[in-house]
Amino acid sequence: MTGVTDVSMDLASRVLSVARTVQTDELIETLENVGYPATAVN
Repeated sequence: MTGVTDVSMDLASRVLSVARTVQTDELIETLENVGYPATAVN
């Protein structure tokens, strides 16, 4: 996805960390559209 610069995944906690310039809502929508439930956690 344009705007994502780095991604890391903690498999044990099932937490995905994303370095990005894209808006949070757009990233969540994209993930959900391909079948991955997503929630922003600060």
